[in-house]
Amino acid sequence: MNRRTSLLLSLLSACAAAVMVYGLYVWQLRELELQQQVTVVAPSRFLDAGEQLTEDAMTTVPMTASNVQDDMVTNAEEVLGLTALIPLGAGEPLRTWKLGEVRLLPTTEESVFQIPEDYVLSVSNDIRAGDKVSLYLSGTEHPRKLLTRDVVVASVKTAANREVTEELPVEQRLGGNGERLYGRRQQASGTIAHINVLLREQEWEAIDRACGEQGGKLVIALADAFDLYPGKEPMAK
Repeated sequence: MNRRTSLLLSLLSACAAAVMVYGLYVWQLRELELQQQVTVVAPSRFLDAGEQLTEDAMTTVPMTASNVQDDMVTNAEEVLGLTALIPLGAGEPLRTWKLGEVRLLPTTEESVFQIPEDYVLSVSNDIRAGDKVSLYLSGTEHPRKLLTRDVVVASVKTAANREVTEELPVEQRLGGNGERLYGRRQQASGTIAHINVLLREQEWEAIDRACGEQGGKLVIALADAFDLYPGKEPMAK
């Protein structure tokens, strides 16, 4: 009986030792995986808000696997041609919420038009270059949305002809997430005095006719900020 008990105890001890050795192996393997170096995509130089990501503007930087976040970019081709929504530091790992399909240049059917100040009744002060805006006609017998499509903003400037951005130091604008970025628009660097938009010829003619000849005024509203910031959800009504 004692011999059987001794054999059983020896067997249990051997099994426990095997489990401990296996557990130690798995833990060490996991640690090696976490410490493994991977590469992520980063700007090769400082990129200001509105700049487009080109091949020569991107590089790769090494990071330990444990520090890589889900929204970091590992394939440069996936973000080629996108635009920086906020300033990006050289060597800072790119994150998808900081990038968007923002277009600042006109297509072959468009031109850049500055909306005359006396045509504007009001303009939302959280509008920035690259946003889409809706143009509404006010001050006439039939207030309405003037254009059938939303149009892209080429630039928004103060009376001193300075681009309106967030009134925050660059290092603060670099951090955060999509929702915080949306909230920062409330802290503008100035009041919008001039707004340039991308219009087709017939769209400008419609604006000029409604405001110049008929005396209407434009209300310029941000069309949809949630397209730019996927992490920000509309408030429930």
